[in-house]
Amino acid sequence: MCEINSQAILSSNYTKMFNDLHHHRIFYQTKALNGLYFSIFIMNLAESMISIFVPIYLYTHGYSLAHVILFFLISNIASVLGAIPAAHLVTKIGPRLAILFSTPFLILYYFGLPIITSFPILFFLLPIILAGRVLLYNFGFDLNFIAHADRQNLGSELSYIAIVGMAAGIAAPFLAGFIILFFTYQTLFLIGSFLLVLSVIPLFFSSSPNQNVSFKSKKVFQLAQTKTIFPVLLSFGGYAIESSIGRIVWPIFLIIIVGTTNKVGSIVTVSALLTVFVIAVVGKLTDRLKPSHLLQWGTALYFLGWLGSVLATTTATVFLADSYRKIIERFILLPWSASFYRLTLNSVYFESVVLRDMVFNGSRVLVLPFLMMVSVFSSHPYAIMFIIASFGTLFYPLIIRRQVLA
Repeated sequence: MCEINSQAILSSNYTKMFNDLHHHRIFYQTKALNGLYFSIFIMNLAESMISIFVPIYLYTHGYSLAHVILFFLISNIASVLGAIPAAHLVTKIGPRLAILFSTPFLILYYFGLPIITSFPILFFLLPIILAGRVLLYNFGFDLNFIAHADRQNLGSELSYIAIVGMAAGIAAPFLAGFIILFFTYQTLFLIGSFLLVLSVIPLFFSSSPNQNVSFKSKKVFQLAQTKTIFPVLLSFGGYAIESSIGRIVWPIFLIIIVGTTNKVGSIVTVSALLTVFVIAVVGKLTDRLKPSHLLQWGTALYFLGWLGSVLATTTATVFLADSYRKIIERFILLPWSASFYRLTLNSVYFESVVLRDMVFNGSRVLVLPFLMMVSVFSSHPYAIMFIIASFGTLFYPLIIRRQVLA
């Protein structure tokens, strides 16, 4: 991946993001990127309605915290084993078809969840189906984005994606909570599946250049053995551990504290609104900060956010913890993601994407069994897991220690 001045990654990104959206400059990008933005919006709308409620659904239908973690561990194992075959497939069919073919996997996943207690074998099959969706979608998305991204405005384009994702995620959890309250989980999964089908359509409204993407699995392993890449791999691993606790354990903790799905949805929605508002207000401050400084200071604040979550024992304190972490997370993930994509713009960028996902899932395969043991044998499992997540955040800044993938 070619080395580009990392100090320019976030230059005016947040200010530009809101100004550009206000002046509709987002729609003067290429048709391919516009299609990608619309697809991301609809997809995030669907997944924001569902994803946070999947651990809650399993937990409230009789599965222990350890079983819920095991469910996602199976998916991570399947993702590690399937990464190389999936990468070869994506290079043959192209990124848009990869995203298209990933959708039936997720629909099967959502249709299987409501009957998982009636057919116990689905507990082991659905995570594998989910892995198929994640691999095809992630590889297809990254190839599609990198192929059409403007390398001179990469940070701004990532900002657009971030704000589109947040816009879709604001109302979705709130609506999902009320759908579950007044209807059923089955209704929620049906609506989500329909939206996922719609999310693929915008990708096919624009022409796409032929992408002769080469992929050699041996390059993935050669890249992994590069001595100077170790800090970046640690950064990937830290993200994987922290995000897993945030996506699997935190939703279950929310339902235990607040009691109902509609309250969980309300907390997540208000947190998302507050996140957008704060970013809009303090966006100009980021103009004066280098990405390295933003990551370092943001990491310290994010670390404290997870530690503070240990003290959350009421609806009000859970809301404060959730909102605080979401705000800080946005200031970390944008420069963190931009740093990765800056590193991937060369002849081995797809191998780098595959390696990143393998490290993500491999790290989870190593850590989730330990979290299962904590959930079984510890009298304070959530506190211990939040502390583990806090230490996982400390690895984020390592991605900018060295530009090693060139």
